[in-house]
Formats: sequence, C-alpha cells, structure tokens
Amino acid sequence: MPDSFRNALIFLVVGWGSLLLTVQLLFWDYNLTVKLFVSAGIICFSVFQRRKWAKWLALFCNAMVILYGSFYAYLFLHGNMPMAAFVLAIDILLLAIASYYLLQKPAGDYFISPPKTENPLVHGPEKESDNKKK
Repeated sequence: MPDSFRNALIFLVVGWGSLLLTVQLLFWDYNLTVKLFVSAGIICFSVFQRRKWAKWLALFCNAMVILYGSFYAYLFLHGNMPMAAFVLAIDILLLAIASYYLLQKPAGDYFISPPKTENPLVHGPEKESDNKKK
C-alpha cells in the first residue's frame, strides 16, 4: 500500500467522521446525520477496497462538501458564529487533504493495479520449470 493511499484513507475517514460530528452538533438533524453516515461508510469502505469508481466518487463528494461547507462557513462567520465556521473550516481542510492524496499518482496506480494472486502449488519460476520437465 503506497503512503499516499494510506494517507488519503486516513484523512478521508477522519474528515468524514469530523463532518458527521459537526453536522450533528450544529444542526441537530438526525435524518441528515444518518444519510451522511451511510454515505461516508460507503465511500470510505469502497476506497478501502480499491474499487475503481470509489476514487472518483470520493473526490466528487469531497468537492461537494468543500463547496457547500465553504458557503456555510461564510454564513456562520458573518452570522456571529465564528466557532462553527472554524470547525467547518477544519472539516473542509481534512477533506481537501484527502482529495490531494487521492489525486497523487501512486494512489491512482494503486487503484488500477489488480490484486496479486499467487498459485500456492507453484513457488517461483524454478518450480514451474521443474514441473514442465516431468
């Protein structure tokens, strides 16, 4: 596992978890929190499993959260709620860092490369050539 993929996964899980806590504490909306929890679970688990579409889904959802979060942070900042704006800015920063790591080449190559499978009956090229001689 490349470092960029591991860092992306860590920041993705921490960023979405932080966003869930922020939404629950700021808006007290149970339905929204459940929907975000399900979405975050699907995104993080799919990225962990290296699904080809998961990287683009995570980048798209991170971009939407960054755009909407920036708008709400601006409203909170001008609505005399600077602490809420600060917390949202931290969430935005975490998801932006996760997106940065997802866009790096080693992470992208890790999504594309097929998982390595080995034949347990054959141990290296010399064993395979031995089997052909017999």
